[in-house]
Amino acid sequence: MTRMEGTGEYARIDGEAISLVVACDDAGGADLIYCGPTLEADADLAALAKSQRYSRHENQPDIPPRAGLLPERKYGYAGHSAVALRLGAGRVHTDFRVTALAAKGRRLTITYENAEPAVRVTLTWEIASGDVLASHV
Repeated sequence: MTRMEGTGEYARIDGEAISLVVACDDAGGADLIYCGPTLEADADLAALAKSQRYSRHENQPDIPPRAGLLPERKYGYAGHSAVALRLGAGRVHTDFRVTALAAKGRRLTITYENAEPAVRVTLTWEIASGDVLASHV
């Protein structure tokens, strides 16, 4: 994991022929910024993250909403949430934030936590033999 000043954190894993890079922003979200041919060892991950940003449409807010790897209906994102918790008949509102981002060998792990109720979700990506990418929650 690399800490880049003012841009958040990045985690990267490499296989024989592929690389996967995840960026964590200062608001506690994480997003896949690259999955493709192997990157150079000294690739500028901050520049890579910037290249993934789409231009803003004239009717969008100044900071367009991003779904990230664990989407939730908040901050302007209007899609379906990845996690829906219920207590009885009522829906429990969540605010999952990245609390850990780690890359070791060919495995990348992102841990999300919700404060109340206390819930933890771990998303793992791994490059297996033959450069097969596997993910599980």
